[in-house]
Amino acid sequence: MARFAIPTSIQLLITRLFSRAMLVPLPEPVAFAPTPVDLEPFRAELERMVGGLAPEAVDEATGHVLDNLINTWAERWIADLVSEHAAYRVAVERHLALADALLARQVVLSHHRYRALVDLNRAYEAAKEALETPGTRH
Repeated sequence: MARFAIPTSIQLLITRLFSRAMLVPLPEPVAFAPTPVDLEPFRAELERMVGGLAPEAVDEATGHVLDNLINTWAERWIADLVSEHAAYRVAVERHLALADALLARQVVLSHHRYRALVDLNRAYEAAKEALETPGTRH
């Protein structure tokens, strides 16, 4: 089975294109900062409702008036927080994947460059030895 060889000029073009794409700087890490809850409208609504209750009013036969409403508000705030954190994690994991890819690329390039350096040192040592050895043709 014959193998298809990619011409060197196309290989260089592909390498340049991917090198430019990978040189995009990584975004700065951003700390998770949830949207703050403005409690004033909720307090005002609660005070309005409490002011409208009859004296000695009870909620569901207990002495805890409006507890379920307050619990619902808190659960909604928690759900919003969980949703924001999930979106934040997706963004962070995307940046981590990009950083991992860049790191893997740099590892491969550094191994390649190290091997090239070793080869150059061997060639230098061989040329030096050939030049220093008497009786060899230069």
